[in-house]
Amino acid sequence: MKANSLIAILLLALSVSSCNSCGKEEERKYEVMQRYGGWKARMDESRNKAKHIEDHYREYDALVLSEDEMKTFSTEYPFWQRVVLHSYEGKLKRAGLLADPEKGARWEKLYFDNGKLIFAIINSGDKKDATKADEQYIFEQGSLVFALDSNDQKRDIESNAVKLSGIDLTKEAKQLITIYSKNRSVN
Repeated sequence: MKANSLIAILLLALSVSSCNSCGKEEERKYEVMQRYGGWKARMDESRNKAKHIEDHYREYDALVLSEDEMKTFSTEYPFWQRVVLHSYEGKLKRAGLLADPEKGARWEKLYFDNGKLIFAIINSGDKKDATKADEQYIFEQGSLVFALDSNDQKRDIESNAVKLSGIDLTKEAKQLITIYSKNRSVN
């Protein structure tokens, strides 16, 4: 009799504790959804800032990297034919990188806000539509937080290919910011 009572008490305790964990699990799911919603909002904000820059970059000051600056610009894709930096009110806003046509049809566009890389798009030159981005990268405080493919589908930012692209873009951005800053201090 005591054994049955003890088992009943244990079962009751387990059912109560599992209900408590159900509530905690639901809270955790809600918290994750809130975080995702927050990140989604940040991603949309970065994309909107980049779209605004893209819509207005022709109104900004342009700086085409000189031959000497191109030589110092060390990148994982060393075949850039032309790099143009666009700034507004003394702040770098956009960098357009275009490959040497003999080496490929790749292009990249990097977008900046307050001196930090926030968004980058790439066309690897492998697709028929050379005007559309194959890849999109969203950065927050210098770190890659989202990557999207050509269909706006989320890519795994833990994959080596995405991580390496994020690192390469961050390195390019830092170098371009440095080149821009040196040009500003000369003028």
